[in-house]
Amino acid sequence: MIKSKGRPSKQLTVHRFQVYEGVEISGHRHRLLNRHVISSLSHSEALKELKAYLDQHYDLSQTKLITGSDNGSGYQPSVFDDIAGMVQSHQHMLDRYHLNRKIRTRLSLMSKALVNGLIKAIDHGHFDQLPAYLDTAESLALDHETQEDVRQLRAYLKRNWDSIRPLGDSKFAKVIHSLGSCEINHRRYTYRLKHQGRSWTKAGLSAMLRVIDAQQNGNLPATLITRPEFAKPLSPTIPRLIPSLLRANHEIHQGIRHGSITADTSYSSPVGHLAAVFNNSI
Repeated sequence: MIKSKGRPSKQLTVHRFQVYEGVEISGHRHRLLNRHVISSLSHSEALKELKAYLDQHYDLSQTKLITGSDNGSGYQPSVFDDIAGMVQSHQHMLDRYHLNRKIRTRLSLMSKALVNGLIKAIDHGHFDQLPAYLDTAESLALDHETQEDVRQLRAYLKRNWDSIRPLGDSKFAKVIHSLGSCEINHRRYTYRLKHQGRSWTKAGLSAMLRVIDAQQNGNLPATLITRPEFAKPLSPTIPRLIPSLLRANHEIHQGIRHGSITADTSYSSPVGHLAAVFNNSI
């Protein structure tokens, strides 16, 4: 969410997607392979660009697609099913960043052992242990508000169950390390767009998003020298110019200036040299 210019100030929503081919793990650091980011103020435009990028760079009929999101509005599993199209296979997951944050928020008053045990059970695919953890949390709740938090967490896990279950599958052991990385990479945008109380017009924000995307994708120089292809030729609107020309005030211009070169001057002076040139040419 980015603050817009004007009064009253509104919040502009930036929609972002990123594509990558895997994750390279080096110690505690993870690097996404061939990452490509797409950002826009329009969710439909961002989806359109994402589909075009996938079609241009991958043979989807021979591609195994794994998607991840927070399952929020605009990023539900059905949206990614539509993006997948005719891929060889598609698996959608709820990213660990949002899942773990939801668990820790709802069980903030519970012991760390209980919270970490629930997260570990999900990570290792021990889904049969989840009811025991949730029942224990509900029994330890001391007030109605805490009980409501446990109830909402249970409903959240049930609602997103199809996206949570793959997290414990050994086939995706390496992949899940990169889930949630889109949120981490928001920093590139927030540092430039939100610090010091900055606000933007839609046109300015859209342009800056393009610049940041090009920097992230490593093609900023090529983008800057690319000549845009316009859908329609640019032409002046002649009918609109005629009334303004008719209303224009006539300006009086000074006519031709007359001058002469005097003959009675020193021949060594510049004017004397010029006079000599003219006299010799006659």
